[in-house]
Amino acid sequence: MLIETPAQHEYYLRKMVINPPKDLLEQGFTYQAVLLLAQSFEVYGAYFDNKPFRASAQSLKRFRLAIENLFGYNYHKANIGNQLYKQLRSSYIHTLLPSERLLILDDGLAKDHLKLNNGVITIIPTILHKDVKTAGNILIQKLHDSTIKPKRISSSIS
Repeated sequence: MLIETPAQHEYYLRKMVINPPKDLLEQGFTYQAVLLLAQSFEVYGAYFDNKPFRASAQSLKRFRLAIENLFGYNYHKANIGNQLYKQLRSSYIHTLLPSERLLILDDGLAKDHLKLNNGVITIIPTILHKDVKTAGNILIQKLHDSTIKPKRISSSIS
């Protein structure tokens, strides 16, 4: 299948990026949901560069592009010095183990999400999911209103 229209991209984003973490969170798979949510930054950022969707060695650039284009100030602040990237993308996704600088709390207040305390970033998964979903909806709208051009991607998803 070739993903190339805004509607096809929307289907892909909802099926593979936006909706699965919610299901995992509801089933109590918090750490697995955060893995998918962390990866979503790079996926979203891929829509904002001029490289093929599967281009290699783009994770940092794409993570930053997603934050710059789709996320609010708190994410910009949390990623100063690429710290959010280092903890979520570089460390957690690659080892499947949060480092001592990443605290993932099942429950918490919105004010605690992305809080930096003694070099430790706090993540509240339900808030992260809400923000990733909002960012995904913004991205989908940009695809539909032609603010950004959909990339051509071959895939076996149906």
